[in-house]
Amino acid sequence: LAIIGSQTAVSRANLARLSRHRSIRVAIRSTATAWRDTPDWGAERLAIGFDMPPLAPEAADRAVRTALADLLQHRPKPRTVLVVGGDTLRRVLDTAAATSVDVHGAWAPGIAVSRVADGSWAGSWLYSMSGSFDDVGLVEAIAEDDRCSARS
Repeated sequence: LAIIGSQTAVSRANLARLSRHRSIRVAIRSTATAWRDTPDWGAERLAIGFDMPPLAPEAADRAVRTALADLLQHRPKPRTVLVVGGDTLRRVLDTAAATSVDVHGAWAPGIAVSRVADGSWAGSWLYSMSGSFDDVGLVEAIAEDDRCSARS
């Protein structure tokens, strides 16, 4: 599972890279209240991203949290999740009722590797990075279903 919440040019490029792989279903939240297409919640490999018009900070926060609530309602706990964007990471952890993560190191400089310690995603591996940090290698590892294990 990949959650690319940042709307930076780098994040949009990473989402585009993931969408080129046939085995990955991509769901785009295109407005504060709607998905561009109905998400394939049952897809084995899913990436969600955001391509919304500019919103006030509070409205953007509500829109992302609503999308994440949809995700948690329709999908089982992920084995591994990549979260792109610091604000998105906070929202993901809040939505999953997680209050802490156990840090295991870095996949590469700027890409933290952790395990969710509690909440509904307890035990899930978590890879997190800034929305403006470009690491094509991580995106390609995800696309190749390597679960980022080669460098963790």
